[in-house]
Amino acid sequence: MMSGLELQQVLRQRGWEVPIVFITGHGDVELAVQAMKHGACDFLEKPFKDQALIDAVGRAVKLGCEARARTARCGEARALLDRLSPRELEVARLVALGLPNKLVGRELDISEKTVHVHRHHVMEKTGVGSAAELARLMLRADPAALD
Repeated sequence: MMSGLELQQVLRQRGWEVPIVFITGHGDVELAVQAMKHGACDFLEKPFKDQALIDAVGRAVKLGCEARARTARCGEARALLDRLSPRELEVARLVALGLPNKLVGRELDISEKTVHVHRHHVMEKTGVGSAAELARLMLRADPAALD
Protein backbone atom coordinates (compact mmCIF):
# COMPACT_ATOMS: atom_id res chain seq x y z
CA MET A 1 0.00 0.00 0.00
CA MET A 2 1.27 3.46 -0.96
CA SER A 3 1.57 6.20 1.65
CA GLY A 4 0.32 9.72 1.07
CA LEU A 5 3.88 11.01 0.73
CA GLU A 6 4.66 8.32 -1.85
CA LEU A 7 1.52 9.23 -3.80
CA GLN A 8 2.50 12.90 -3.65
CA GLN A 9 5.92 12.02 -5.10
CA VAL A 10 4.42 9.90 -7.90
CA LEU A 11 2.02 12.70 -8.83
CA ARG A 12 4.88 15.23 -8.94
CA GLN A 13 7.03 12.90 -11.04
CA ARG A 14 4.17 12.61 -13.52
CA GLY A 15 3.81 16.38 -13.73
CA TRP A 16 0.62 16.68 -11.68
CA GLU A 17 1.23 19.82 -9.66
CA VAL A 18 -2.02 19.76 -7.71
CA PRO A 19 -2.58 21.21 -4.24
CA ILE A 20 -2.88 18.36 -1.76
CA VAL A 21 -4.48 18.41 1.68
CA PHE A 22 -3.01 15.71 3.89
CA ILE A 23 -5.25 14.18 6.54
CA THR A 24 -3.72 11.83 9.05
CA GLY A 25 -4.53 10.16 12.31
CA HIS A 26 -0.93 9.72 13.33
CA GLY A 27 1.03 12.61 11.93
CA ASP A 28 4.17 14.08 13.34
CA VAL A 29 6.12 17.25 12.70
CA GLU A 30 8.63 15.51 10.41
CA LEU A 31 5.85 14.08 8.23
CA ALA A 32 4.09 17.44 8.03
CA VAL A 33 7.31 19.25 7.15
CA GLN A 34 8.14 16.71 4.44
CA ALA A 35 4.65 16.97 2.94
CA MET A 36 4.74 20.77 2.94
CA LYS A 37 8.26 20.86 1.43
CA HIS A 38 6.98 18.77 -1.44
CA GLY A 39 4.07 21.10 -2.12
CA ALA A 40 1.23 20.05 0.17
CA CYS A 41 -1.32 22.79 0.61
CA ASP A 42 -2.31 21.82 4.14
CA PHE A 43 -1.84 19.12 6.75
CA LEU A 44 -4.70 18.21 9.08
CA GLU A 45 -4.43 15.86 12.01
CA LYS A 46 -7.46 13.89 13.17
CA PRO A 47 -9.64 14.75 14.88
CA PHE A 48 -10.27 18.08 13.20
CA LYS A 49 -13.23 20.39 12.99
CA ASP A 50 -15.37 20.31 9.85
CA GLN A 51 -14.61 23.98 9.23
CA ALA A 52 -10.86 23.25 9.22
CA LEU A 53 -11.35 20.77 6.37
CA ILE A 54 -13.67 23.13 4.50
CA ASP A 55 -11.11 25.93 4.84
CA ALA A 56 -8.22 23.68 3.76
CA VAL A 57 -10.09 22.42 0.69
CA GLY A 58 -11.11 26.00 -0.14
CA ARG A 59 -7.45 27.10 -0.02
CA ALA A 60 -6.45 24.13 -2.17
CA VAL A 61 -9.10 24.91 -4.77
CA LYS A 62 -8.06 28.57 -4.84
CA LEU A 63 -4.39 27.65 -5.24
CA GLY A 64 -5.25 25.18 -7.99
CA CYS A 65 -7.25 27.78 -9.88
CA GLU A 66 -4.45 30.33 -9.56
CA ALA A 67 -1.89 27.79 -10.79
CA ARG A 68 -4.04 26.87 -13.80
CA ALA A 69 -4.50 30.56 -14.64
CA ARG A 70 -0.71 31.13 -14.44
CA THR A 71 -0.13 28.09 -16.64
CA ALA A 72 -2.66 29.36 -19.17
CA ARG A 73 -1.07 32.85 -19.23
CA CYS A 74 2.34 31.25 -19.65
CA GLY A 75 1.08 29.09 -22.52
CA GLU A 76 -0.51 32.09 -24.23
CA ALA A 77 2.73 34.06 -23.94
CA ARG A 78 4.76 31.13 -25.28
CA ALA A 79 2.37 30.77 -28.22
CA LEU A 80 2.89 34.44 -29.11
CA LEU A 81 6.67 34.13 -28.89
CA ASP A 82 6.60 30.92 -30.94
CA ARG A 83 5.41 33.07 -33.86
CA LEU A 84 8.82 34.73 -33.98
CA SER A 85 11.72 33.61 -36.12
CA PRO A 86 14.96 32.76 -34.30
CA ARG A 87 16.44 36.15 -35.28
CA GLU A 88 13.31 38.00 -34.18
CA LEU A 89 13.52 36.22 -30.84
CA GLU A 90 17.14 37.35 -30.44
CA VAL A 91 16.11 40.93 -31.23
CA ALA A 92 13.10 40.66 -28.89
CA ARG A 93 15.27 39.52 -25.98
CA LEU A 94 17.72 42.40 -26.40
CA VAL A 95 14.94 44.95 -26.86
CA ALA A 96 13.19 43.59 -23.75
CA LEU A 97 16.46 44.07 -21.87
CA GLY A 98 16.24 47.76 -22.80
CA LEU A 99 18.92 47.98 -25.47
CA PRO A 100 18.38 50.62 -28.15
CA ASN A 101 18.35 49.51 -31.81
CA LYS A 102 21.92 50.65 -32.37
CA LEU A 103 23.27 48.41 -29.58
CA VAL A 104 21.06 45.50 -30.62
CA GLY A 105 22.57 45.81 -34.10
CA ARG A 106 26.10 45.80 -32.70
CA GLU A 107 25.35 42.83 -30.48
CA LEU A 108 23.89 40.78 -33.35
CA ASP A 109 26.22 42.17 -36.04
CA ILE A 110 23.34 43.50 -38.16
CA SER A 111 22.43 47.01 -39.29
CA GLU A 112 20.30 49.31 -37.20
CA LYS A 113 17.76 49.39 -40.03
CA THR A 114 17.52 45.56 -39.96
CA VAL A 115 16.99 45.72 -36.20
CA HIS A 116 14.20 48.23 -36.76
CA VAL A 117 12.50 45.87 -39.24
CA HIS A 118 12.84 42.87 -36.89
CA ARG A 119 11.62 44.94 -33.95
CA HIS A 120 8.57 46.01 -35.94
CA HIS A 121 7.80 42.37 -36.80
CA VAL A 122 8.23 41.35 -33.15
CA MET A 123 5.79 44.00 -31.97
CA GLU A 124 3.33 43.14 -34.73
CA LYS A 125 3.45 39.36 -34.19
CA THR A 126 3.19 39.56 -30.40
CA GLY A 127 0.70 42.42 -30.23
CA VAL A 128 2.76 44.47 -27.78
CA GLY A 129 3.40 48.17 -28.08
CA SER A 130 6.55 48.76 -26.05
CA ALA A 131 9.78 47.20 -24.85
CA ALA A 132 8.31 47.03 -21.33
CA GLU A 133 5.27 45.07 -22.55
CA LEU A 134 7.60 42.79 -24.51
CA ALA A 135 9.67 42.17 -21.38
CA ARG A 136 6.53 41.28 -19.40
CA LEU A 137 5.43 38.91 -22.17
CA MET A 138 8.81 37.19 -22.26
CA LEU A 139 8.93 36.85 -18.47
CA ARG A 140 5.41 35.41 -18.44
CA ALA A 141 6.50 32.78 -20.97
CA ASP A 142 9.75 32.04 -19.12
CA PRO A 143 10.79 33.75 -15.88
CA ALA A 144 14.45 33.17 -16.80
CA ALA A 145 14.09 34.57 -20.34
CA LEU A 146 15.97 37.77 -19.59
CA ASP A 147 18.73 36.35 -17.38
